Amino acid sequence: MSTHPLTTVFGVLASRRPYLATLYLLLAMPLGILYFVFLTVGLTTGLGLTIVWIGLAILLAVLLLGLAFSALERQQAIWLLGGEVGPVWRGPYRELGFKARFKALLTNPVTWKGLLFLLLKFPLGIASFVFTVTAFSVSLSLLAAPLLYRFENVELNLELWALRIDTFGEALVASVVGFVLLLATLHAVNGFAWVWRQLSVRLLGNRTAEVTA
Repeated sequence: MSTHPLTTVFGVLASRRPYLATLYLLLAMPLGILYFVFLTVGLTTGLGLTIVWIGLAILLAVLLLGLAFSALERQQAIWLLGGEVGPVWRGPYRELGFKARFKALLTNPVTWKGLLFLLLKFPLGIASFVFTVTAFSVSLSLLAAPLLYRFENVELNLELWALRIDTFGEALVASVVGFVLLLATLHAVNGFAWVWRQLSVRLLGNRTAEVTA
């Protein structure tokens, strides 16, 4: 059954998906910075010290913590984005011995794709965060104009221009524009969420797997 266009446009207000996705996007930048610093410092330090063996321990620690961060991102994608991310392991990983587990760790594509995801989180996380904060700030400021314009003729300083609202009529027009921008923002957030969901599905789990670890 087809969905009415108005339901598609306005239904986003009642759906919880864009609000959960907004939380994901707001967390993306701080987590992206954390992952980037962790990986760059850990890898450069570990590689630089491999000549005295301690570097191998550092690299192993980076790998294991990277797996933990990837697992966190996998759960975020499932909980906040509704992503159907496959399990990390194919086969009965828990039944393997230590050496077999270590070999499986190194040969599992998800191990390395997960590290790639953590690195991508830095630039994409910044873009997601900046868009989310800017778009919601502008739309909500305009939407609240009828409540704010009386206070000393509030001047709304937007990114590229300043909007001064002096009358109730101007405030109503600004509020309507803000509502439209809010709708557009929520739909754009869903678009960002779709991109993150696709990346998560492809990089954080096996797309075909027999047993979940």
